[in-house]
Amino acid sequence: MTSFSRRIGALATALALGLGAATLAAGPSAAATLGLTGPATVTAAEKRADPSLGLTLDKAALVTFTFLSGDTSQVNKLAATTSGWSKLFWSTRAAAGTTSEAILMGPGLLQFTLNTRGAGIGFSNSNAHITRGTSAVLYEILGGGSSAIVRYDNGGGSFDELVARIDLVAAAVPLPAAGWLLLGGFGGLGLIAARRRRAA
Repeated sequence: MTSFSRRIGALATALALGLGAATLAAGPSAAATLGLTGPATVTAAEKRADPSLGLTLDKAALVTFTFLSGDTSQVNKLAATTSGWSKLFWSTRAAAGTTSEAILMGPGLLQFTLNTRGAGIGFSNSNAHITRGTSAVLYEILGGGSSAIVRYDNGGGSFDELVARIDLVAAAVPLPAAGWLLLGGFGGLGLIAARRRRAA
């Protein structure tokens, strides 16, 4: 076997290992999952007593919020945050089916808040300090943890003041070490090809 053939064989092996490891890293094991800490229904008083209650992500992932319905007789709002609060939907303005841009969240409690304007009532999934009044939230996990329905109630017990769906878009998976091996293998093939052209 020539020196050139041995080099090609070694690089092909490295590429195969890199592709295999990258495939494993991006496979089902990398998927994030939504879950619940505590009961499906959480009141403001319960949230203040135990801030860990709420909807969680087991690892970082991109999520979207979709407005499903809301009480148009009052302004109920859904806001999300990672670095700063962003108002996503108002029950008096949003159209059913409106979906937010994907937001990177997790791991831990998802960062979103529901509130009723001017009523001193609100529920934060991630911050018990701003959960107040007679608010409550009903959570429903769907698709084995790939989605969740959140129903907001401001005291009447109807849980229809604002209803939204949260969907996982993709897990935020960093490039694994195998990815660098894969890129290095491609670079090595390019160098060998260039040397062969100069030698010819």
